[in-house]
Amino acid sequence: MGVFGTSYTFKIQKRDVMMFKKRLLVAVAAFAAASVVSITGYGAEENGNYTVNIQKPDTQAPRSALNGYFDLVLAPNQSENLKIDVTNNSNKQIVVDMDKGTAGTTDNGSVSYTTKWQNNRFVGLTNKLSDYITLDQDKVTIQPHQTTTVGAKITMPSSPVTGVLAGGISFYKENQQNTANSNAKGMKLNNTVKYDIAVLAQNNTDAVTPDVNISNVAAKTVSGLTAFSVDMVNSSPAFANTAEIIGDVTAPNGERFKRTQSMMQFAPNSRFAWQIWTDGKKVPSGDYDVNVEAFWGKDKSGKYVDKSGTAFLYHTAYRKTVHVTGSQATDLAKKDSVAQMQSAMPVAYKVFIGIAVLVAALIALFILGKKH
Repeated sequence: MGVFGTSYTFKIQKRDVMMFKKRLLVAVAAFAAASVVSITGYGAEENGNYTVNIQKPDTQAPRSALNGYFDLVLAPNQSENLKIDVTNNSNKQIVVDMDKGTAGTTDNGSVSYTTKWQNNRFVGLTNKLSDYITLDQDKVTIQPHQTTTVGAKITMPSSPVTGVLAGGISFYKENQQNTANSNAKGMKLNNTVKYDIAVLAQNNTDAVTPDVNISNVAAKTVSGLTAFSVDMVNSSPAFANTAEIIGDVTAPNGERFKRTQSMMQFAPNSRFAWQIWTDGKKVPSGDYDVNVEAFWGKDKSGKYVDKSGTAFLYHTAYRKTVHVTGSQATDLAKKDSVAQMQSAMPVAYKVFIGIAVLVAALIALFILGKKH
């Protein structure tokens, strides 16, 4: 008896080949998409190897008394000493590096508080919070099952500021790349984890209306994939919360490219590029009708309602004709990894089918040999 039982029947029909083609394309596209997505984890690693907790200062805003981040109300030029407890929960000594940063918005519509952003990620930002934070040290050594308190000092700009300055302090345990069990069998994965402690600072807690707009849309190659890149801008010193973006692009041949993303958050005075992916489909030359809507401030009393019936306080819309030249279309097709894989798929199918037939023949010969 063989591995697959006593009977071996190989019958390949056209519909089976078509189904296989579809599944293989989906699998390859999924792999390609996964290869361009970067995810940073936040939290304890190695089953709670270490933890980070703030000591709330007297200048903490009452609204954030129970929150695990700093939300400070400080007068111009006023300083505050920040204290953070780092606890080593392991049985060995660890070294934790510290850094600081200014909050910005990732291209996936989330806020990162300590990323080292390029200057073009910000718009109308006159004061970067990282410039007003001084760390007491850039690393700390913590003994097993001990808690060490580290410090930082924040000083507000001498001139009054409107809205909120946002940034943070990060904690990253050294040698995380060596934490995988070298004796483990199979695939070994190393988790890279850091803590981000958000730091918000303002002169007062007066509400500021977040002002979001869409400044431009263009067809581009992003991480090896074709997309209509939407330039989103939050030009206000306030967070835009519970945001949603709906994108719809109609090609000259009637092809539609759509994307909707909800529960996003935009950092104050930040910009980012949000993509409407073409999923490997051909982008011919011609005029494209681009429609993008953004909602933020989800609230039952809001007067702006999306297609699902969800109400928001704020809304902006953008419609534009984007022209793609012949040379642009050719360049986009050449650089699109999914499109290139799709064009190469027929060869892969033939190779696969050839191998399947060969295996079937070998198994048949083996069975006949056994019978004889």
